[in-house]
Amino acid sequence: MTDKGVNQSGALSHVTNVLNCECPIVIDDIPPEPEIGIIEQRLAQLKQHKVDGIIAVGGGSAIDSAKVLAATFDYSGNIADLFGENLVAGRTLPLANKTSLDMANQVVDAIEALCRNVEIPATLRDFDISEDAIPLLAEEASKVTRLLRNNPRKLSKQDIAQIYKEAF
Repeated sequence: MTDKGVNQSGALSHVTNVLNCECPIVIDDIPPEPEIGIIEQRLAQLKQHKVDGIIAVGGGSAIDSAKVLAATFDYSGNIADLFGENLVAGRTLPLANKTSLDMANQVVDAIEALCRNVEIPATLRDFDISEDAIPLLAEEASKVTRLLRNNPRKLSKQDIAQIYKEAF
């Protein structure tokens, strides 16, 4: 699961090569904020191909859609009935959902190794972003209320700036 830009850039191929896996189906047409009908169509495609896991590479909509698809793969009802908290029960497809600190550290290590292997820049500095730009980045990020509203912790501009400083 990805978007067209990531797929066309070859990044998905790099990921599948590093993971030494083949994708029986590539879904790269998830639009931003997809409607439920699109998710239901993609779920039918995944079931038709009898996938046993999902790899998500890309932006928020692709990754969020992959999470929904993995969680509802064996669900036979209407997906809209699951809107809310703690409503998904039963088996879900694997989607790197680690809970313990050790497992989380292993996932971080694997992602860092993957980024090095496919030569993905790891810091803001690697993207030629100056440290002087951090206040403006924090200011602009603080205006993305949709993302901030969904964050489990309330973030101030100072919190956001600190995150950027740590990413520098």
